[in-house]
Amino acid sequence: MTDEPNLPKPPGPTEPVGATAATPQPARRSHAWRWVGAGALLLVLLLGAAFGAAWWALRSESGSAWLLSHVPGLEVRQPHGALLGDFGAAGVELRIAGVGTLQIDRLGWKRLEVGRAPAGLWLRIAIAELQAARVDWQSAAPTSSAPASAPASLALPLEIDIAALHIGTLRLGAAGATPLRDLEAAVHLGADFGSVHRIDKLALTWGRVRAQGSAQIAAAAPLQLEAHVTAKQDAAGGGPAWSATASAAGPLAAPLVQATVRAAAASGRPAQSLDLRATLRPFAAWPLGDLDLTATALDLSLFGAALPVTALSGKATAQTHGIDRPSLVTATLANADPGHWNDDRLPLRKIELELRARPDDLQVLDLRTFDAELGGRDKPAGRIEGTGRWTPSRWNLETKFVDVQAALLDSRAPALTLVGALAFGGAGNTAPAAPQAGVVDVKGTLQGRLDGRGPVRSAQLRLDASVGAQRIEVRAAEARIGDTAASLAGTATRAPSGDAWQIRARAALVDFDPTLWLPDRADPAWKQGPHRLNANGSIDIAVPSSIAALPWLAALAAMRGQADLKIANSVLAGVSLHGDATWRNADGASALAHATFDADGNSVRADGRVGLRDGGAADSWDATIAAPALERLAPLWRLMRTTTGTASAAARAPQSGRTAAATERKLPRSNC
Repeated sequence: MTDEPNLPKPPGPTEPVGATAATPQPARRSHAWRWVGAGALLLVLLLGAAFGAAWWALRSESGSAWLLSHVPGLEVRQPHGALLGDFGAAGVELRIAGVGTLQIDRLGWKRLEVGRAPAGLWLRIAIAELQAARVDWQSAAPTSSAPASAPASLALPLEIDIAALHIGTLRLGAAGATPLRDLEAAVHLGADFGSVHRIDKLALTWGRVRAQGSAQIAAAAPLQLEAHVTAKQDAAGGGPAWSATASAAGPLAAPLVQATVRAAAASGRPAQSLDLRATLRPFAAWPLGDLDLTATALDLSLFGAALPVTALSGKATAQTHGIDRPSLVTATLANADPGHWNDDRLPLRKIELELRARPDDLQVLDLRTFDAELGGRDKPAGRIEGTGRWTPSRWNLETKFVDVQAALLDSRAPALTLVGALAFGGAGNTAPAAPQAGVVDVKGTLQGRLDGRGPVRSAQLRLDASVGAQRIEVRAAEARIGDTAASLAGTATRAPSGDAWQIRARAALVDFDPTLWLPDRADPAWKQGPHRLNANGSIDIAVPSSIAALPWLAALAAMRGQADLKIANSVLAGVSLHGDATWRNADGASALAHATFDADGNSVRADGRVGLRDGGAADSWDATIAAPALERLAPLWRLMRTTTGTASAAARAPQSGRTAAATERKLPRSNC
């Protein structure tokens, strides 16, 4: 019996069609495969469309502009060109929440190409030239005081090769910081199959300093770092030329840094040198390992025009014996060229300090010793000693003045010898009151004596103040010599916009003799006296931050507010004096002024409106002068280095406009 194919039985007469069991359905399988094929084709079409859209976005100007407009936090002004190829923009701003803000002016690149990358990387991006006129980076405020941790890897999924980078001005941080200029470099990220990042042909200018260098870092742990920098500054302004070299080598978590600075002897000053060798731990709570620093005749003015001329020699060391044992930082420096501060010298002869802290617990830093010997090359001027402490919630510095002679520190100061204490303090970086961050409190009293002019008089300086970037508060400032006194209290608060300061203050003089506060070499006319000033004044004005750069009339217009002055029972250069004056400026267009003064029988009264626009065309004055005894004012004229008449005068002169004519009686002149 032969096998027959297992075929389905045809339906019988009593079986309905379709009732046969286990009937195969080849039509449905074919239908499913059609769906799979259609889905695959659709996926290919979608990928192709996405790739085409991306290619259109990158290769066309309109597509590039559309793509940039959809990047979160990115704003691009006046873009032109395609991202692939040649591209430029008038400005770019990128805000990254919690990280910072990047601003770029006149960004542009040439021949940006995307191609295949070596094995292990996704793709390769090459840029022939990348440039920007200005780049500003502002970091966001840190949300934690904990030190950052070292990255486990710096590997990138792609390779970026910038053959030529040029940045006209690069500013990192505060607007007042000196920017880097004319920065040029070649940057290659992910070089050598992604194993290393390199910066070559680095060149830049910082102030008058020109620097060159190169650096590279491995992408894999331990992130081996190698960097070399040379810098130099040409001789200028009487200062010598100098050169410096610096290198860093080792793992990123603990590189060894070595640096030297050399300046040849010039203009009667000896050769200078600075040698540094230190291990840094940038990701540790205590970032400084062992340190050795040696200086010979170092002049700080080489590093900035605002710094004084010095000749510092000495040594600083830092030693760490274990993470749970106190580390010690010591420094001893002697200055072979001390001098008066007003002569661009540092009135410091020698300084010693000692700082201790535990690397594993930096909750407390102790300044155990601070000892500064003051004076010039020939004469000592006392010393300042101190101790201090820093904790997360508070820091403080306690200083002690020992026979400090002010005139030997700055020749413009009076011949005061002072003893006493000043305390400095402020909130730490974990203090709960954020507005107090960066505010320095100063409080103390210095006692002493005034020497060198007449009998020795007792002196006292008292200060209680707080100084911050947004607010200065003088709770009490008082200066006394004998029975004379001057006092000041008030606040200066910066507006939220940062464009102006609101100043509110009160000042008083009690039998004040300005000659006691003048240096011995002051103008002889002031020394003759006698002087005795009793006055009270107050101000409540808004002052723009740029007032120092304004012409005097524009400066008066910019100061909005009021000021009052009252003088009673006073003597200036032997001339009795009393009176009062007020100033009001509400709108910057004109100011109301009033003054009434009597000087030894001569009087003046003036009321007017001061035009602060159009060259003073809106001036309007009503002044009454009665001067029956002008000769009594001769000491005042000498004090002001002017001449006066010897006759009497009387006039009333209403005026309008700054050039209006006034009734005048011509007086004979005499030199007084």
